[in-house]
Amino acid sequence: DRPCAEAIKGSYRNGTLNLPRTALVLAEGGSCVMGGSGTLKDGLFFDGEGVIPMEVVGAFVEELEDARGDIRFTAQVRSRADRTAVKALFTLQDCAYVIPYNGQRVYDLNGSIRMDDRRITCAGITGRLDSGTIKLSGDAALDDAWRLSDMHVHAQAKSVPVTIPDTMDLTVDADAA
Repeated sequence: DRPCAEAIKGSYRNGTLNLPRTALVLAEGGSCVMGGSGTLKDGLFFDGEGVIPMEVVGAFVEELEDARGDIRFTAQVRSRADRTAVKALFTLQDCAYVIPYNGQRVYDLNGSIRMDDRRITCAGITGRLDSGTIKLSGDAALDDAWRLSDMHVHAQAKSVPVTIPDTMDLTVDADAA
């Protein structure tokens, strides 16, 4: 299960970049297909789709080194002059990990995160935290410098145990916006 890509080809000629769609095989059964083309003058376009196992993410993010599940994605990036537009959909499928701080387990995490230019939307994100259930939805806007400018979140928790080591253990029911 070694990461690999076969026959990656690309060219830059007469001011035009061309990266034909190329299939990549990731560790832990992941894969993606990516490609793009364009010019610096007229704009660049890149797109991709695939499946990234959470185990692969854990290789780069220490706090997720024990993570499981998959992230499916499709993405398009267009860049022209000083404006970049991103459209992407990330779908969480049966994701799980342990919170390093307190050892609590998040699992059965499913739902989607959509990015459409400068707006990020979370929809139908559900999961479990130990014996409790969690639901999350909302959206956020980004300014031209890609900084958070506005956010609306709705979170629900049912019988969620919260543990702060050597301080407290409690169970939370909440509906917050």
